[in-house]
Amino acid sequence: MAQILDSWEELEVGVNWPPDINLYKSIVGNLWNSILSKIKSVQSIDISNPKEEAWFHLRRTGHDNDSNHSVGSASGRIELLRLREGVLSETVKNDIVNLAKLQGGVLAVQWWPWDRPTQNDYVEFLSFLQKLSALRGLHNIVFDRYLARVTGSPGAYSQCPYCEEAFVIMMSPNQPWSSHLKLWLDFIKTSGLTADRTHEYAHWFGHIISGWANWPIQGIDY
Repeated sequence: MAQILDSWEELEVGVNWPPDINLYKSIVGNLWNSILSKIKSVQSIDISNPKEEAWFHLRRTGHDNDSNHSVGSASGRIELLRLREGVLSETVKNDIVNLAKLQGGVLAVQWWPWDRPTQNDYVEFLSFLQKLSALRGLHNIVFDRYLARVTGSPGAYSQCPYCEEAFVIMMSPNQPWSSHLKLWLDFIKTSGLTADRTHEYAHWFGHIISGWANWPIQGIDY
């Protein structure tokens, strides 16, 4: 097994930008399913507690390409997956790239370096993102509305009404995710995090768990 590093990379696919919304959904939905299926076949994706070090999570964010960061000659890119280096073999990573290349609408594929968070709770935060990804991949737990919209100043999650809605739904008892996320939700409630940070957890809850209904093509660059 390769040495596991404290550095991360991101799987990105090049697309024509802006994409048709149905094509965007198809790319993300199909590749999330196929990538999770591939990863599950070689490595357990579940994570047991907030202190366990995470090694992957799902992502669905699109951007215009720019001169300093582009995927081939495509005019846009979609970020699909973040992975800690050294966990999966190069063979498996190449298999994931090949799966992405088979997806209609994908023009190019690359792994790109990603700087992990540096906040004091980054271990708990990244484990939360992996747990959400595992709930989607192992249990098909999905909320039926899109909850990941965000408005206002960057980082001001507590002032965003969409993040507040996601927070209320995330913390509601007796939901399909409640028992799975109990240790993380207890941490969010009792660890003294700021409102901006707790609502950032909620934003990511929506980012990974929620569905596509009323999903906006605008405002996805978060």
